[in-house]
Amino acid sequence: MGFFDFLFKKEACPLCSAPMGLFNSQVLRGSASICLQCAKGLRCKFPNEEREKLDEFGETEYNATGSVETYMYDHLSKASLEEVKRVKSELDGYKEKAQAELGDAYPNIFTVFGEMFHLSPSAVSVGMSRGGELQNKLVVNGLVQSGSFTKGDMAVLVHEGQKMPIRILEVHKKDDSSFETTIGANMSKTAKAGDSAWLILDWRGNVADGDTIAKQ
Repeated sequence: MGFFDFLFKKEACPLCSAPMGLFNSQVLRGSASICLQCAKGLRCKFPNEEREKLDEFGETEYNATGSVETYMYDHLSKASLEEVKRVKSELDGYKEKAQAELGDAYPNIFTVFGEMFHLSPSAVSVGMSRGGELQNKLVVNGLVQSGSFTKGDMAVLVHEGQKMPIRILEVHKKDDSSFETTIGANMSKTAKAGDSAWLILDWRGNVADGDTIAKQ
């Protein structure tokens, strides 16, 4: 095989069978690969995480200005094909369950999956007014299974079979940046089907892995 043949060789994604090549695939542990569309949907479980750089003695490294040196740790690149297949199967199961429970009345479905935490943003990173609005609000991580979700949407949270009205304060798609960088930039307003995302909710009740956020 020639050099250019290698560069542009196409294979089928082992998760969705879509064609993928060197430039539109995500490498996993053990040299297996999946397409970027599948990778995008798995970021809710396998995020990019900002970590501190350590020197050879295990001490934190600093740059010339005295700031901590960091790097992005890619959890997806450390996962095996078997692990990502298991997670995708789990997410598909949550989607089927939500569709069976809600029917056609709620075409927009988000599955809560992974980390959840309450915000305590600094005024420096998000501004005084926005910081006050987001203080102690709940951030849920997950996958947009169908439709789309936008900042300000009214939706329902389905928890233990009960539907409860909630308001979505902000929507942030997950990409190669940390949550802190993403919320500070505040560039994303909408997440669509197939996107892993953080939703910031005006909600003080319980939320659990596998819960559904749905919108008519």
